[in-house]
Amino acid sequence: AGISGRGAGSKIENTGNISIGERTEALYLKDGDTVINHGNLNGIEENSIGIHTDTLTGNIDNYGNITLTGYQSAGIYTKGNNAQTVNNYGTITVGDSTNIINSSAGIYYNNSTPGVINSNNIIAGNKSVGIYSLESTVNQNGILKIGDESIGIYSNGGTATFGAASILEMGVNSVGVYSQQSETININTNNDIKIGDGSFGFVLKNGGAINTAATTAKIELGEASTYIYSDGSSNITNNLSITMNGNASNGFVISGGNLINNGN
Repeated sequence: AGISGRGAGSKIENTGNISIGERTEALYLKDGDTVINHGNLNGIEENSIGIHTDTLTGNIDNYGNITLTGYQSAGIYTKGNNAQTVNNYGTITVGDSTNIINSSAGIYYNNSTPGVINSNNIIAGNKSVGIYSLESTVNQNGILKIGDESIGIYSNGGTATFGAASILEMGVNSVGVYSQQSETININTNNDIKIGDGSFGFVLKNGGAINTAATTAKIELGEASTYIYSDGSSNITNNLSITMNGNASNGFVISGGNLINNGN
């Protein structure tokens, strides 16, 4: 690791620029308190991590630019049983992956709640994931941009909220939010959401809920794309207008759930 720490009360605050190689992390803290990064963390090799934490009592605050273009890398990777918050105020960029199963991720969060707050930029390449979250809360307030065959937010339960200023951009054959278990998705953005060709905006694989605020945002569907797909017990309320720009597109595909549509 470029900088590492361990033990109760230990902290890392970095203001420098760090370049890392294969199977290396720029900042690593285990069983400590907080990590604060203001520097630029860069890597081009595979299996690299910008900020790696294990069982912290405090938060991870990133104000810098993390750019990792190697296969199966993570901008921020956190695990452990303690509840903590990952705050991203900088720009996290990860590159293309060879497959979505073993993909790179902008933020990989494997903790209990509260979860992840993105207030700036997360950019993921093709076959990569923007935010990977297990049973926690994701507040997406900034820009989340993904490439082709990618996932913006992958969740195994919890809550994902798109704030008023949030922006979601996706390539072709991608998914904006994919929920494997029961999830609540709140869409409060004032910005239009463009769903690429062959892509899905929001997917509830095993039930959950989707709520949209009555904003001026519009959903724009490309060729053979779908706004909301739900399988299992779900409750969906839509207040947004939908524009279908291509053939074979679907506003809603609902199996076993309830839908209230107030949009046009």
